[in-house]
Amino acid sequence: MKLNTVFLADHGSVREGTLGVLGGFVNQLHRGEFPASMGVDLVAIATTVSEEIGEGEATDAFHFWCGEPGVDEPLFEGRGEIVSTFGHGRQTHFPMVFDLRNAMIPNPGQFIINFRLNDGEVHSFPFWAETPPTQAG
Repeated sequence: MKLNTVFLADHGSVREGTLGVLGGFVNQLHRGEFPASMGVDLVAIATTVSEEIGEGEATDAFHFWCGEPGVDEPLFEGRGEIVSTFGHGRQTHFPMVFDLRNAMIPNPGQFIINFRLNDGEVHSFPFWAETPPTQAG
C-alpha cells in the first residue's frame, strides 16, 4: 500500500469507498483564543495495486501525529490498521478520514501533521493556527 496524499478538510466522509470532502486542503486555522480545538478532519488517501492474478488480503499499519516544528513530543497522535482485499491486478483507493475537531492546539503558530503507512516514508502537511485578522474600521 502506498500513501498518496494527506490534508486537512472542514469535513470529510467515506461511504461505500467513496470520499466526500468539504473545504479541502485547509492550511490556516483562525481561532479567537488559545488553546483551541482544531475543528477539522484529517484526510488520507492510500492506493494498492495487486501484482498477482489471484486475490488476497493485506493488513497495513498507520500512524499519524501532530506537533510543532523542532519539538519532539507530539500534541496528539493516532494509530491503527487498514485491512484491505485486492485482486486481479486492480488498483484500489483507500480513503480515510480522522476526526480532529476536538484535538487541541495550545497556541498560535506553525504545526505539522505527519502520516506514515507501515515503515514507509512520512508525509507531512504543515498548517498555521492564528487569531483572525482584524478589519480596519
